Amino acid sequence: GELVQGTQVAKVGSLSSLRAGAADCLVGRCVEVLPVPEGQTSTSALCVDCNGKLFVLSVFFCDVKNMVKQLSPLKTLLFVRKPDFHAVSVQLSDGSVLEYEGVRALHPSLVSLNQLGSHLGSHAASADFSTGQTVSAS
Repeated sequence: GELVQGTQVAKVGSLSSLRAGAADCLVGRCVEVLPVPEGQTSTSALCVDCNGKLFVLSVFFCDVKNMVKQLSPLKTLLFVRKPDFHAVSVQLSDGSVLEYEGVRALHPSLVSLNQLGSHLGSHAASADFSTGQTVSAS
């Protein structure tokens, strides 16, 4: 399938189609929003792709409280453009190893929800600092 936003068209697919280069946008559904410590500017959600493969989606530089309100477990359909993949391996207390796939969205505007054109860009975190300089467009 294709995701059209403005004048951009992205080929959507599963984790495996993205790794194979057959797609450039991941489609999945939010399963559960993971707890986030207070003051964080990133959040994670357990998701499933269109083939049923679980992955953890991490969205960086976001207003966590407002963004979490937008993610409804088992209801929210997600489209992630320019996903960054990484494998995660965690050793459990019993010595066994848990491995899962992680997907990072480096900005909330790269994640669209349910309907085309509705994205999380409005939930970007605001900067906690200022340089004191103003920039004017000429």
